[in-house]
Amino acid sequence: LVLYSFCVLGFALSNGFILSLLMRLIGGFVSALLVVFAPIWVDDFGPPSAKSLWMSLVQAGVPLGITIGYLAIGFVEANTSISWRYFFFAQSSLLILFSIFFLVNPDNALNRPVHFTIQQHDALDEYAHVPRSRVKRALKKVSKLLLNPIYILLILSLCSLYFVVNGLQMWVTSYLEGPPVYANKNAIVAVFGACSVTGPIAGVLFGGWLVDRVGGYKEMFRTGLISTLLGAFACAMSFASLFTTSLGGFAACTWILLFFGGAAVPALVGMSLSTVEKRLRPMASGFGSCMYNLLGFFLGPFIAGAVADASSVQWGYRCIMGTSSLAVCLTGVVPLILHCRSSNGLPEPERENLAVTSETEDISEVDESFTTRPELAKQAVLRTSFAGGRPALALPRTHATKVSADEARAVLP
Repeated sequence: LVLYSFCVLGFALSNGFILSLLMRLIGGFVSALLVVFAPIWVDDFGPPSAKSLWMSLVQAGVPLGITIGYLAIGFVEANTSISWRYFFFAQSSLLILFSIFFLVNPDNALNRPVHFTIQQHDALDEYAHVPRSRVKRALKKVSKLLLNPIYILLILSLCSLYFVVNGLQMWVTSYLEGPPVYANKNAIVAVFGACSVTGPIAGVLFGGWLVDRVGGYKEMFRTGLISTLLGAFACAMSFASLFTTSLGGFAACTWILLFFGGAAVPALVGMSLSTVEKRLRPMASGFGSCMYNLLGFFLGPFIAGAVADASSVQWGYRCIMGTSSLAVCLTGVVPLILHCRSSNGLPEPERENLAVTSETEDISEVDESFTTRPELAKQAVLRTSFAGGRPALALPRTHATKVSADEARAVLP
């Protein structure tokens, strides 16, 4: 966060293209850590009864910051001669204040207390020397993510959603200044700014509240149905906006689009983390953020601009709005897959990942070169967890269904 604040300050002070590009590149790299680990922190430390609401608040920060910047710079650029650099000076100052806040607060003010446990490590000592390739493990984690159909569908659905939102933000002014609306630029900035502030924020808060009422985003089948329904409303409004000829009608369609689209985001992000094993969630969050930027934030303005150059701004805008139907289709497949799994007697992904125990964590990654049941049992970890008031047996999740508790107790003293 400190490095990012200095990158923003360096960008504001730079006068050359290379230095400006370098500051943006480094700033984007270090800020990615915050984007990746914020949802994971909420998933780990958020209260179960309000975890979706916490996820909503995290997601609300993105549209809020973008919209405030859009409103501020749009108004200043249209009505004053104040330099754009002052806005980046203000951003850098706020980032430094937040950096000081995190530096002066102890860890226990940000993370929940760790439950006291007694662990028995002897069974793993003789295998501690086994080398593992970090690159191989990273590639294996990515392959597991790519082979997870629910995770991929949710990521692509979010990419489609961000494609629409970012493309709308970039091209709405050019679209509304031309036919069939012919609106004034100041009016466009004010109306779209108001929609962008209130719509997504109200949506993510409503979506988080709604998902919490049905049991949280870890109840994936019901959450998937709700997300599909919310996306369908947003998609309907995106197509309705194509037929409006007044700024007021466009504002109404846009507000409803952003509201229901924002309401679907917390559930989609939460489900994308819940559908993978806990040890894969940092990788899942990072991979998802990479896809959001490439397929959503980058491709939205780029494809719309290419279509606009080839034909007109109106067709570029239609391309953006039409992509909303793709998000609905991808999200709708998720509850279908979960229904098929349930019909075949398979548990939902989150329940499957936590089938051994929800109060304990793996302390070692299993060496998969061991294939016999006694050797797998030796890799099991017996630990007494006082969080739930009773002893718990934690088996490495990779082989949780292959080694029984009796086998592990027979091997470990």
